[in-house]
Amino acid sequence: MKKLIKYIMPTIILLSSAFCLFLIIEYGAIKGREIRAGMPDKTESQSAANVHPEAGTATGTTGDENEKGSGDNRIEEGPKTEDQDERQVEEQETPETQVMPGKPENDPEKGEDVAASEAAMGELEYEDIVLAEDTKYEDYYLYNFLYIGDSFIRRLAKSGIIHDSCEVLAKSGTAPRDWYVEGDNDRFVDYLETVRGFDSNRFDGIIINYGINDIKMKENTEYSKRLVSDIRKQFPKTPIFILKVMPVAEHFELKRGGKVISTSDDINRLGANNVENYNKVMEEYARQNANVWFVDAGKDFVDEKGYLKQEMADERGLHIADEYILKWCENIFNAVTRI
Repeated sequence: MKKLIKYIMPTIILLSSAFCLFLIIEYGAIKGREIRAGMPDKTESQSAANVHPEAGTATGTTGDENEKGSGDNRIEEGPKTEDQDERQVEEQETPETQVMPGKPENDPEKGEDVAASEAAMGELEYEDIVLAEDTKYEDYYLYNFLYIGDSFIRRLAKSGIIHDSCEVLAKSGTAPRDWYVEGDNDRFVDYLETVRGFDSNRFDGIIINYGINDIKMKENTEYSKRLVSDIRKQFPKTPIFILKVMPVAEHFELKRGGKVISTSDDINRLGANNVENYNKVMEEYARQNANVWFVDAGKDFVDEKGYLKQEMADERGLHIADEYILKWCENIFNAVTRI
């Protein structure tokens, strides 16, 4: 009997210890499940906090300490005023879209001005407009010109048809008003000081393409004339060429919040402020001022009803399609060189 107990007892003790250990582990597992069951699920707001800041949402907590800076992470802009609704026919593509002469190192072979122009071209963020491989760019070059304007000029620059000897001051979505009024948007362009920094004899000609973006604002023509006047003061002996504003295509619509606020007819001809009336005012201004010329470079682009031809327009109906940029440049070149 003693021998039996001697051999059985260790086995009993070992089994008892194993059973106790099992009970301890099971008890811990049960408590863990209870704790997890009582925890709240991850909310939608907690998930959004992990989105990278570039997506437009703030990271971290949403306590009072972050309220002061919350405006920097807005996803939507505030309500637009009636004045702003009349503007912005073009869409702003990016806040950093200005094309201005930079301060590159001087290139002894090209000269400081030419090198500055090349640096300016590098700031354009649009994709290049690729023309036909057999395009003879030199047939369309204007040398030592200053180009001023909106996205029409910027797209012209991206086609490669503006020579390196020229300078470009252009920003998408802007108008002459933006040279003078620094409002609560990012359209203000501090170009006047840049213009005044050029020698008065720097350019052989100046091309200006503005007007479409503020076309429904009554002061649009006044700011346009003021801009041309200020440029004339800086370059009194240089011819200035005002490009006739191109009408929009028939399918064009200006929307705000999904609602159509202006049609192609509104832009082209209806109301007191439209493309037709703007062009009449600027043409008359050119007639009354020496060395200022009004150039119709879009006569081949307009149909019999006064719209930008559908086949020559981009998808939106505002700009000239890429494949017709060269034709527009040819019209500009021919008009300017004949004067």
